[in-house]
Amino acid sequence: SSLRSLGAPPPYTAAAHPAPLPYQQHPPQQHQQHHQQPQPNPYTVQTPPPTPTPAPQRLDQVRAELDELSDYLRKESKENREGEGR
Repeated sequence: SSLRSLGAPPPYTAAAHPAPLPYQQHPPQQHQQHHQQPQPNPYTVQTPPPTPTPAPQRLDQVRAELDELSDYLRKESKENREGEGR
């Protein structure tokens, strides 16, 4: 289902692209929090929550893709073992 939305015929190449994105976005969020911690204003405390919201959606998407890819790889490995005799 999610593989169709990606529009990539080989699923393993599609998994390589979304994986690095969360890692690139986490460091900037941490830097923002470090800059805002020394400031006592309550408004600075309210600004960080909006930034993490897209992360859970992407986590769910990546987890769904991982589940599909793992199932796909399991099926392929079973077929390869039976066909090639490895």
